[in-house]
Amino acid sequence: LHFKSSDDSAPRPLIEATCTVSLSSMPRGVRKENLPRKTCVSCGKPFTWRKKWEKCWDEVTTCSKRCNAQRKAAKRDRAKPEGTSRFRGGANTAAEDA
Repeated sequence: LHFKSSDDSAPRPLIEATCTVSLSSMPRGVRKENLPRKTCVSCGKPFTWRKKWEKCWDEVTTCSKRCNAQRKAAKRDRAKPEGTSRFRGGANTAAEDA
C-alpha cells in the first residue's frame, strides 16, 4: 500500500482494504477423500470430481478422453449395419471377403 500524506493529518492508505471476512476462518479446501465419486461407464474404474468438471459434474460419465472416445467408437460400431466398412465407398476389403 502506498500512503498519502497531507500537512495536517496522519498518513492514510490510498487503497482501503474492505475485507469483512477473516481469511483464517475460511477453509482452504476439501480433502480428497471427501470429493464425490463416480464409476466410469467405459472402463468401470472409479474416478473423483475434478475442478474442470465443476459446472458439468452431473453430465460426466467417463473418467478420461480416452474412455470417452472408446465409448463413442463402440456406439458407432453397434449402429453400423453389417457388411459396411469404415473405408470410402463402404466396400469390403479383400481380407473381409475371404
